[in-house]
Amino acid sequence: MAIDGNICIFKLYHGSGITNETSTIEPYKVEFDGDAAVPDAKSHVSTYKVVMSLVTQENPNPDSNNPNSLQDTGLAIVQYDIMGFFNAKDGVPKAIADIVTWMSSDKTDETYKFGRFGIRNDQRPEYDVVPTATKGLILEHFETDYDFEYSGNIPFTLRLRYNGDISGLG
Repeated sequence: MAIDGNICIFKLYHGSGITNETSTIEPYKVEFDGDAAVPDAKSHVSTYKVVMSLVTQENPNPDSNNPNSLQDTGLAIVQYDIMGFFNAKDGVPKAIADIVTWMSSDKTDETYKFGRFGIRNDQRPEYDVVPTATKGLILEHFETDYDFEYSGNIPFTLRLRYNGDISGLG
């Protein structure tokens, strides 16, 4: 169920005693597509994509007309790609400053060794993650753009990567 928005990215802080997105330590979350979203109801998602990739080892078949055989060496990457826009018609959204702060600060700590970030998506809860001692998300990439056609919007791309025990996914 939505707390403030339909999709939320949150960061947990060591020693806060909080294990979900309801922390009050700033900045602790960015809500997307909500009418009273924290921090400023200006964050909107247009694409939410989860990519799972394997590591495969290619074994050559010399002097053969058959394709090279592949050896499955396991799941390598679980990546969350989120694209959307910030509504900047009434000024720069606070969410941009919050994400910049997250990008320049530690992504792990003693409590959350695999990542301090979590995600909630009310439409796709099968990929929700709440950080624990054995799993978490790391905020890996954030970019903004300038769209000359829609000058009141700031397009963004955000990427988080799953880290830790894969049995904790979903």
